[in-house]
Amino acid sequence: MLLRITLVLEILAVIICIHSIYGEKAKLDIHTIALFLAMLSVLEIINHFNIKNISSLIVYVFIWIYCKIKFKETAARVTVHFIIFLIIFIILQFVSVLFVNLFLPHSEIWRAFITNFLMLLICLLVLPRMKVFRIYRFVNRYYKLMYIVIGMAFFILSVLLFQNKIEEKIKAEYFIFTIPAIALLLFMIIKWGNAQSKAENLEKEKQAALTGQKKYDELLEQVRLRQHEFKNHVTAIFSAHYAYDTYENIKKARETYYGKIQEENKYNGLLLLDNHIISGFLYGKFEEMEQDGLQIRLKSAACLRNCDVPDYKLIEMTGILLDNAAETMVKSAETEKVISISIEEGKSECLFKIRNKFRYVPYDEIEAWFQFEKSGNGRGRGIGLYHLKMLCAEWNCGILCRNDGGTGQNEIEFVLSLPKAESL
Repeated sequence: MLLRITLVLEILAVIICIHSIYGEKAKLDIHTIALFLAMLSVLEIINHFNIKNISSLIVYVFIWIYCKIKFKETAARVTVHFIIFLIIFIILQFVSVLFVNLFLPHSEIWRAFITNFLMLLICLLVLPRMKVFRIYRFVNRYYKLMYIVIGMAFFILSVLLFQNKIEEKIKAEYFIFTIPAIALLLFMIIKWGNAQSKAENLEKEKQAALTGQKKYDELLEQVRLRQHEFKNHVTAIFSAHYAYDTYENIKKARETYYGKIQEENKYNGLLLLDNHIISGFLYGKFEEMEQDGLQIRLKSAACLRNCDVPDYKLIEMTGILLDNAAETMVKSAETEKVISISIEEGKSECLFKIRNKFRYVPYDEIEAWFQFEKSGNGRGRGIGLYHLKMLCAEWNCGILCRNDGGTGQNEIEFVLSLPKAESL
């Protein structure tokens, strides 16, 4: 009984570790259940019939297939993620075994049980905090150097793994020197990658500040100019009865005049965001969208000053959503190509909502939009939402997509949830 519990703990650790590599939380679905049962069946058969340990390597084939089906990536990307998983998982095994052997040197079954239990705890509590999914980003960004490093680490660990399965024993001296060296190498790579990312992010933040401030100054200047005309507009509205002889004509004239004023001042709400960079970026983005024949309806009642996401990252996130909505509506057959944008503020978060008319979309299709190279706008255009999902995982944001038929015609709405600094 204890042996079966030990196997279950190891399989759960594998599943959680895989999802940590992808930056996602493990979910109980048909694919995960199938992987769990397949691995448990193979390991149970091997233990029951006392088959050689080399046979257990077949579970890694199941894991690779699971990643291919579950995360819907190319074979090359799945293989790189799989290699990173193996390296991290073997390192975790080494650390857990080393720790357990210091306290339980005799009972083999109890050592295995506590080792797997400890690995499961590490995968649950430590790996998500370490954000190990960044390793793939470093590999993808600095692919020439990283492929060499990851390839060497994988080759060395594969040799040790095969030796363990074939000879059914571990040469401790190999593991004692090799595993810490590889772990230290990965740690140095992550530190180096973080330093490179910080340098690149500072440059992006500088460029975003320059561009956003320029557009913000332009918006502020227009608002100030219109303030001088405000009294004249009010006088014109209340003087309409001198130019028209019936109440209906006066009412119509006032509504028309008010509509023009409202249209001229529709972006004034951006000033309430109290963030010059984001306000300037959004104003410039709305101008671009209007040039493509789109109508923007903005409702802003939020302050982004306390948003716990860097400005340049927030620009990336909102830019993806705006580009996605704009591309959809430009291709739409709707006569009125309207995109509604709402920026709201709660106690612990700020909400950035974008909606536009669209056909009803099943949940499975919405979920597929956030997969790599999957999109409602055609093949090869799904990188944006996939990148948005990765950014949200990195900065503790939430992204929600849903159908809304409250207006009589279905609309698709994206809701970006941004944490506020004081809530963390």
